[in-house]
Amino acid sequence: MIGIVGCAVAAHATSLLTLCVFALLYGASIGMIFPVMEASAMKEVAPERRIAANATFYNFLDIGSGAGPLVFGAIAQSAGYPSAFSPSGLVFVAMLVIMPLKGMAGRRGAHGGS
Repeated sequence: MIGIVGCAVAAHATSLLTLCVFALLYGASIGMIFPVMEASAMKEVAPERRIAANATFYNFLDIGSGAGPLVFGAIAQSAGYPSAFSPSGLVFVAMLVIMPLKGMAGRRGAHGGS
């Protein structure tokens, strides 16, 4: 939720103060999400596969950290910052939908599909 609010603030930023508020909100959201995602990835694999899972996790993090600015930077350059930050907020919305669904599916599997 904090990431969504942060992206909305960035999409409508008109001053350095609102940009700083975005940075604070966005940094807090990433700081909360990152350890949860990494722990979730490690929980999903057998202990002997954790090194490979961790390497895969960081490889995709690097890919996203490189591709994201390229894609959203091109959007910002051609259509403006609101057009870049509004869709980036959708990433947080997708996580709000996917993570609970994944959790429910995991609980069903643990209970024998009941």
